[in-house]
Amino acid sequence: MRLQILLFFLTASLATTLPAKPLPLEKLYGPATLSGLKISPDGSRLAITVLKDDQQHIGVMSLTDLSLAPVARLGPAVLVNLWWANDDRILVLIDDPNDGIIYKSIEISTGKATTHFSGHYRDHWLIHELPDQPDKVLMAYQTANYTGYELREFDLIRNRTRVVEKNPGQVQQWLLNAKGEVVAAVELTSEQLFLLHRTTSAARWTKIPYGTPEEPVFEFMAVHPDQRRLLALDYTTDPARLVAVDPVTMATESLFAPERFDPSVVESWGKLGGMPQSVIHPAETTARHHLSQISAALQREIDRSLPDTFNSIRSISRDEEKLVIFTANAQSPGFYYLLDRPSGRLMPLGPSIGGIEPATLGRNQPFNFATSDGLNLQGEFLAPPKTEHPPPMVLLLEEDVFRRREGLIFSSLRQAFASRGYAVASIDYRGTKGYGHGFVLKGRHQIANRIPLDLIEGVQWLGQQGWIDPNRVIVMGTYDAGWVAMHTLARPAGSYAGWINISTPVAHEVDIDTVKPFYVVPDWSPWRDLVELKHSGIIQAPSPVKLLAQINVPAFHFSPGEHVRRDVRRNSRTAVIVDFNFTRRMKISDPRMRSAAVYEKLFAFLAEHFPTEQNSRPPSADGRN
Repeated sequence: MRLQILLFFLTASLATTLPAKPLPLEKLYGPATLSGLKISPDGSRLAITVLKDDQQHIGVMSLTDLSLAPVARLGPAVLVNLWWANDDRILVLIDDPNDGIIYKSIEISTGKATTHFSGHYRDHWLIHELPDQPDKVLMAYQTANYTGYELREFDLIRNRTRVVEKNPGQVQQWLLNAKGEVVAAVELTSEQLFLLHRTTSAARWTKIPYGTPEEPVFEFMAVHPDQRRLLALDYTTDPARLVAVDPVTMATESLFAPERFDPSVVESWGKLGGMPQSVIHPAETTARHHLSQISAALQREIDRSLPDTFNSIRSISRDEEKLVIFTANAQSPGFYYLLDRPSGRLMPLGPSIGGIEPATLGRNQPFNFATSDGLNLQGEFLAPPKTEHPPPMVLLLEEDVFRRREGLIFSSLRQAFASRGYAVASIDYRGTKGYGHGFVLKGRHQIANRIPLDLIEGVQWLGQQGWIDPNRVIVMGTYDAGWVAMHTLARPAGSYAGWINISTPVAHEVDIDTVKPFYVVPDWSPWRDLVELKHSGIIQAPSPVKLLAQINVPAFHFSPGEHVRRDVRRNSRTAVIVDFNFTRRMKISDPRMRSAAVYEKLFAFLAEHFPTEQNSRPPSADGRN
């Protein structure tokens, strides 16, 4: 089959002749149209996962004649990772809603597929591939007392795990080289950060303190390409520097100091735990600092061919002549290309999400404004397509209280809002990471003080530009950032029309002093960051229950049911409450489709209280809107 599936996806993604409709949530949150593209080590084949009839199928494409042969069907499972054990065998890690985490190995020449089970675990994840032992992977397992993680090796053939590194204390992060060997580890207690290292695998661990959780000297990111030193952010300067740290002497070499922004993510060439090649850092547009001249030269070569998108190498052959390139920006969820370097040929493979009409996508626009106390703040504004009047707006506060600054990337949630006629804005208020250490410190003790005013003044600025309807602004908070949303809504200076709360506990008093120090609170706990902030002296604010009594706008809550129902309705709010368990009652097993089901209810709430032409109020029983 010569690229029939891929060309179908490519054609579908370019179809724009039909009238624009709201983006289907099942498309935005369902399985990817195209995923798991990995080149075999010898560069002759391309493993690829495609969506067909709502199920994912794995195929292998010959890069000689471009024929695509089916290999396996994943069914309802979600692809987590895919890699080549050798030139004739691929390994697949999937998350099955019925059977948990599963590894499959598939021999291409014979078509033989073997299933290996890892079991039902929520306390472990894949941390490293092992290039010298392709039938084994390293996994991080949470310890029984939740104080850290140990390393275990999972043997796919024998379906067994064994501990290769016990947790020597309260290790939260293992730093491994490209072969999966431990170089160092990070230990985190309630009061101190330690770097752990040893001279040999049989030697005792040496602990070197390097700051406190609220005042770290370094943020360790990965092992340096020299496979001996560590890549870290050095917070002793403002802005932070990217440095190489010797784990024995703690001597540092400065690699990169951006003018204004802190670097963030380490990127490797298509391998989990592979050799780091560059560091992605936020700038006026998302940018990179390269760790080698080879990496920089290769990236320049790619960017010349694809100048309008942010381009990443997802897979590379052993001889570095064939590459899978993934391109994306704020208006594109992503597109895959195959680059043949000797010929200079760039072949389109297809979109990560097929069938999205460009006419349904909002336009992304950075903005900045000055606060009343003279601080310059930045934000991102996503305008809905084809609006004749200033639209209602969702002020979006996502996940962390003090998060990293906004990046120019595609967001399914924001584009879902935009295609239904709602503008979306996010504001990098004081304390946001990514503008230097000094800017982070400006957020201390400000969750109930200046931070809400930053958001209020930012919304007022957007209204003054005529970009939004200032009388129809809805604040949406998710997870820990929901407390920032509550403080903003409770301020009398704000004129907000609605509230969306996704997974922020608001139902009972929080006695933080009785909660264990944050290092023993699991990562998934909604209290983790709140406890951390308390211990670092950042949060000095009323409890959620006291704030709740001051918020009197139509609200949508997705959270545990009875307590929220009681406390919300005690204050006579107009509220829709969706229980955490409703997707289970609907028998939705795919976690991504659970999100789609929640947002379907959210958009019904918005249509009732804040209708738009694209998300209109449903007709009443007598036929009137």
